[in-house]
Amino acid sequence: MFVELDWTSLDRIGSDLAGWDDDTALYVHANADVLADPTGVVTDLLGRYDDYPATVREEKCFSYWYHATGNAPLDSGLAFRRDDLLTAELSLRRAVEGYMALPFLLDGRFVPYRKWRRAELSTLSWTPTAFESRLETVVLGDD
Repeated sequence: MFVELDWTSLDRIGSDLAGWDDDTALYVHANADVLADPTGVVTDLLGRYDDYPATVREEKCFSYWYHATGNAPLDSGLAFRRDDLLTAELSLRRAVEGYMALPFLLDGRFVPYRKWRRAELSTLSWTPTAFESRLETVVLGDD
């Protein structure tokens, strides 16, 4: 078994998690196994970040939903009208990333780093009907 270890400090972990902003750090620390913690300090610190507080979760849901349904699609449409197809596509990709994050938030989970979101979908208790195939159609087209 390969185990990757990164040296860190309690201050660094606390800084990474403070403010609940860094979803990647929250996901990594929530899924990390503490191998040794004789004083319980690491376990106590990580325990403070077991779940998003309700207000943070609501704010993140709104933010991901806003980018998925409002801001990014609007920006894409405006770019398309300017004949700026690259910006239009990049804006749509941002919308898709927002959609990929929402099922994790709705399931009460931390949002994984983007490269793991698709693989982690199967671990959720609920996803929208035909979620992956619909996303595939949006991103890759249907022909």
